[in-house]
Amino acid sequence: MSLSNISPIVKTDPSMDMPLRVGFIGAGNMAYGIAKGILSGDVLPVNVKVSAPSPRNFGRFEELGISVTHFNSDVVSGSDLVFVAVKPHLVPEILREISQLVTQKHIIVSVWLKHKMMISLACNSHLITLKC
Repeated sequence: MSLSNISPIVKTDPSMDMPLRVGFIGAGNMAYGIAKGILSGDVLPVNVKVSAPSPRNFGRFEELGISVTHFNSDVVSGSDLVFVAVKPHLVPEILREISQLVTQKHIIVSVWLKHKMMISLACNSHLITLKC
């Protein structure tokens, strides 16, 4: 599967007063592809933030106008929609780390690629109730 074939469009609800704020935990190819697709919709780069432990991939996000951080907590606290785009073995650790920051306003999407693209979506759920 080519990342160039992925072009999700996130439209904001016109009745919302605030623009949709999108965060990515993980700065790899999957996050980058989704971020580019989202930016082609109604989401502005100023409303997107990416975190990763290494700055290795930060440059390409910064070129899109997206802010970057090393702190997952910054992404969660500043986002409505959070993509957890890390390697599958890291997902349980990330979910434990951010679980205390997630509120009912958050939508958490876990994305990983093995043989097929898998997307897991949790809306208005406590992370503690999710099976990892």
